[in-house]
Amino acid sequence: MVKKLIGRKTLCALLSLCLSACSQTADSAKYFTKNAAERALETAINNDDAQGIVAAIAQGADVNTVGKAELTPLLLSVGRLKVNASRELLKNGADPQARNMTQDNPMTVAVDAYYKVPELLEMLLEYGGDPSSLQPNDNPVIMRFLTDYKFDAARFLASKGADINARTRTEEPLVVSYALSGDWDAVWVLLELGADYDYADEQLNIEGLLNDPDRHAPGSPLWPYKVKVWKFLKEKGVAVAPQLESIIKEKYWQRLAEKGLPKPDLEAEFKAWSEKNPD
Repeated sequence: MVKKLIGRKTLCALLSLCLSACSQTADSAKYFTKNAAERALETAINNDDAQGIVAAIAQGADVNTVGKAELTPLLLSVGRLKVNASRELLKNGADPQARNMTQDNPMTVAVDAYYKVPELLEMLLEYGGDPSSLQPNDNPVIMRFLTDYKFDAARFLASKGADINARTRTEEPLVVSYALSGDWDAVWVLLELGADYDYADEQLNIEGLLNDPDRHAPGSPLWPYKVKVWKFLKEKGVAVAPQLESIIKEKYWQRLAEKGLPKPDLEAEFKAWSEKNPD
């Protein structure tokens, strides 16, 4: 009886694999089904088959056709991480900016997939993808990298023309938005990239947020980046607090006194950190 059960399970598994393989090698169209050429195009995408893409186009397939869920072939291809198919679609005029019903486009999907398949974002940019594209939530795509602490990826996108002075969906400049959330490492990356910092006339600005003593104290992993930003703005003549001690909340000093600990040499500590963490 056990042998029969094992045999049945094995048979079912083999049948499942066979059906899966057949769906990928035969007509596996689900989203593009208007005609045989479209079905051939989707099947080629599923198989990551560049030559199949060429053959489908020769049959009359439109690389910018809009299928179910407002998908385009390129968006489907990028979403399925198909590098060869995506490149062939782009070579034949596929639009890297076309959006679907959820307001995703190939650029937003490639940004999400960057750490799995970086080639997708790189080729989209090569073929006219907008590095300042907006995510479905109306924030610039570079924020995905900055928020996820993927600063090398943010630098890469900036090198391809991403607007580092873009505003968020709530209309704050990127540097101000990250200062507001206390992400001083992201603020520093943006300043290093050349982002504007003079927003003194706006309700929220970097110096006002930097001078807020509630935003990180010595001992926080973000404190050294807060110091970097403070020094940078001070050198630029921005109206920041004159001393480092001024941007630390009073409770920090009270706790040191209660524990009988001396006040730290903040400049010396920052210098030591900088030597261990050069730019």
